[in-house]
Amino acid sequence: MSSFAVTHYFKNIFPDYISFQTFVAEYTNVDKTEDLNAYIYKYLYARYCNSNINYDTIDAFKRHFGITYEDTYEQLKMRKNILSAQYNLTLEELSVINKAINTLTSSGITNNAQNNAVTNLVNPLEELLPYIDNQTSNKFIDNSTAELQNNLLNSYLNALNKVTDKFLNDYLYKFAKHFMVIVDLQYYNYP
Repeated sequence: MSSFAVTHYFKNIFPDYISFQTFVAEYTNVDKTEDLNAYIYKYLYARYCNSNINYDTIDAFKRHFGITYEDTYEQLKMRKNILSAQYNLTLEELSVINKAINTLTSSGITNNAQNNAVTNLVNPLEELLPYIDNQTSNKFIDNSTAELQNNLLNSYLNALNKVTDKFLNDYLYKFAKHFMVIVDLQYYNYP
């Protein structure tokens, strides 16, 4: 009499989004009502629906899967927000590489004293010296505005090279440790 191991698939554990929401509420501190959960479930299901879990029991799988889920949830949320902001930039905003606005107003007085007789100052950095040998003053005011722009084509090419994907495969890969990977034996026939 032969017995086979019982296999549990992702699609049997989480057959629908409602069951996944229940899991999120029970095994994590993530708010189950957030829209990001539906987004994550959609792609976890697409990647792992026919995958065997790497645990003997469903509860063990849910506990470990929940740790990974909570550990990576905020990272994906932040990445989605940053990428959304990046994708929502207009072509005009992408064309401006460097923008420098200079409004400088500065002034100063420099005093030099070679007087050893001054010894009774309580706060020499804030009090005026009674004997000044040299005094230099300057005042510089520049209210100009400078806007530096790069060539439009270079700006677009630079932005195009910096646009990234949604890191979705990277995120899904973090859950791979919870599923079995069966590698077929390879037979090599050498002549």
